[in-house]
Amino acid sequence: MKTSIYYFSGTGNSLHAADELKKRISDSELIPIVSLLKKDIIKIESETVGIVFPIHLTILPTPVREFIERADFSSARYIFAFLTQQGTFYTADHFMRKILKKKGAKLNAFFIQNMINNSPTGIRPTPGDKNWPEKISEDKIAFLEKPFQDRLEQVADIIINKRDYYEPGSGSLLMKILNPLFSMMTKNNRAEIKYFADDTCTDCGRCQKVCLSNKIKLVNKKPVWQQDIICYHCFACFNFCPEQAILIKYYKDKNGRYHHPDVTMEEIAAQK
Repeated sequence: MKTSIYYFSGTGNSLHAADELKKRISDSELIPIVSLLKKDIIKIESETVGIVFPIHLTILPTPVREFIERADFSSARYIFAFLTQQGTFYTADHFMRKILKKKGAKLNAFFIQNMINNSPTGIRPTPGDKNWPEKISEDKIAFLEKPFQDRLEQVADIIINKRDYYEPGSGSLLMKILNPLFSMMTKNNRAEIKYFADDTCTDCGRCQKVCLSNKIKLVNKKPVWQQDIICYHCFACFNFCPEQAILIKYYKDKNGRYHHPDVTMEEIAAQK
């Protein structure tokens, strides 16, 4: 039966990963997670199910957590997750296993891949990384893309043959101890990233188009981040602004933005 690959991606890393997996897994389809969140019950039809997304604050992005909690996995016989991140620490797999176990399902395979960080600040209200422009250079993108491409055949083979696989280090005792803390911090995460647009904004509306939570509304042709709508912390508005007019309270530099070079603004917006 068909493999369904559900994905969430703000600036393209995870969409790129999902698309590359689709190329290697016959009879597979890509389904954007955000497009399903309007449903009360999300029915999974496929026996093989993949979930591809970036790690946020070591754990699950808000829309991914909502999707897993609301989805009916009763038809799934094999579930895999492919996570993108920039770093070495994560607890997302433990949280996924916990949710799935409550639903009578199992996370059979778990992969994690380092890619370019799409944020100079992260969710934390702290000063931004002033070295971020150096970390999003074409050389750095190519450097991380090569090991990703090199392992894709192995990952696809594990999935196609429905083998169990857990990323080395994913079962560490430290992660198990810290998982409840990070789960509590992110389960109802309504942290606000203090975005604003400066006077170089040209009223193009791209930020509204790529905002996956529909938090951005144009008022008098200028973006307003509505307080009563949760932010998905995807940084799409920040990175796809052609004028770099969208800034963050703790990062006002205009020296580069990042999205995966093979993913367009239209592809990100199409998730809605």
